[in-house]
Amino acid sequence: MRAYKLITAFGSPASNKVRAYLRWRDLPFRETAATALVLKSEVRPRLKNVKVPVLVTPSHETLQDSRLIFDAVEKSEPGEPLSPKYGHHRFAMGLIEAFGDEVLAPAAVYHFWSGNIAAAAGGLGAMVYPGLEPDLQRRYARILSGQLMNALEQRGFSARTARRTRALLQRTIAALETHFQSSRFLLEDRPCSADFSLFGALALLRELLDGSDRTLPDSPNVRRWMADVNAPWDQVGGRYRKAYAVPESLAAVCEVAAGAFLPEALETCGAVTEWAECNPGRINLPARLGKRKIPADEGETVQQLRPATQWVFQRVIAPLHEDLPDAQRRAGEELLGAIGFKRLAEFRPERDVLQEHHEFTVNLKAALPSREESEASREVTGALLKAREGAEATRDLDRMILG
Repeated sequence: MRAYKLITAFGSPASNKVRAYLRWRDLPFRETAATALVLKSEVRPRLKNVKVPVLVTPSHETLQDSRLIFDAVEKSEPGEPLSPKYGHHRFAMGLIEAFGDEVLAPAAVYHFWSGNIAAAAGGLGAMVYPGLEPDLQRRYARILSGQLMNALEQRGFSARTARRTRALLQRTIAALETHFQSSRFLLEDRPCSADFSLFGALALLRELLDGSDRTLPDSPNVRRWMADVNAPWDQVGGRYRKAYAVPESLAAVCEVAAGAFLPEALETCGAVTEWAECNPGRINLPARLGKRKIPADEGETVQQLRPATQWVFQRVIAPLHEDLPDAQRRAGEELLGAIGFKRLAEFRPERDVLQEHHEFTVNLKAALPSREESEASREVTGALLKAREGAEATRDLDRMILG
C-alpha cells in the first residue's frame, strides 16, 4: 500500500488532530514538517492558500481542511466508520468537533503562545527555517509570531480576553474530566471525529495539563483519554453508544460547545445573507464578512466573521434536518433544550456556503427564500440568541446562589 504524505506544523492543533486520526486508522503515512522550502516547493504549487496540515493521498489528491481530510479517507479506506449511527449523536459529535476546531483550538494556541512566547517562537523558527543560524531563526520567528497573534486577535483571542480564554479552557477541561469518569471516549467506547478535534487542541497543552500550569485543573481522566485517542485502532476497538438518552455529562460538554460556537455561527449566517444581497451575482465570498462584538475581560472587543464558520455550522445542523425516527428526534430535542438552543432544529441558513477548490462560495443554485421564510428565519435566529442569553443569566444566578 502506498503511503499518505502529511505536512504538519509546530504548535498546530489541526496537525495533532489529523496525525492522531491517521494513527488510529492504522494507515501508512510519512510526516514532513512545513519548512519554508516544503511550503514553496510542495504546498504552494498545489494549493492557492497555505494552510497546514496538508494531506497528499496515494492518488496524489491534495487535501487541506481536517474535516475534508476525514471525509476523503473515510470514503476511500476500508474499516469501521468514524461517525455514529443515531442522528442526535451525530449532531453532538458535529457540535463538539466544530467547537474544538473553531474555538478551542485558537484558545489553546493563544494560551500556549502567550505563556511560552520565547520557547514557542523558537520552536516555530527552527521548524520553518531549519538551515538558518539560531539568531536568524529567532528573528524570523518574531515576525511569524506577530502575524499569529494578530490572526488570533481577529478570532477574538488577545490580551483583552485572556481571562475569558483561560476560563473557557477550564470549563472545557472540567466538563471533559467529569464525562470521562464514566466514558472512555465522548460517545462511549470508541473515538469519533470530535474526540480527535478536542485532542488536537488539548495536545498542545499536554505539558500544562500535567501540572506545569496551575491555571488549568488537574485532569487525570482527560490525560488517560488523550493517550487512548492517540492509539491505533487495534488497541482501541469498542462501540458507539447505543442508548438514545444522552448522558448528563455529555450534555454538559455540548452546552460548553454550544455557548462558545453557536452564537458566532448564527451571526455569520446573517452576515453571509447580507453580503449575498449586497453583491448579487457574485459567488466568491471574502475572507472576512464583518465583525461582531464579544465580551472582553473589561468591556467589549470585536471578532471577525468568516465564511468558514457557516460552512462548519451547516455540517453541524445537517442531522437535525434528517427524517429521523421518533426516538432519535425526541432525544435530539431534549439535547437542544439542555444546551439552551431548543429551536435550532427549525433554523436553516438563507444562503448555503460551499467549499470548492479550497475557497468558500455562495450557492446560487439554491432557491432563494420567500420574504415570509426570510422573516421566519430571522425570528428563529433572534429567539435562539435571546434564549442563550437567558440560559447564561440563569446559570450565573445559580452559581451566585449555590456557590
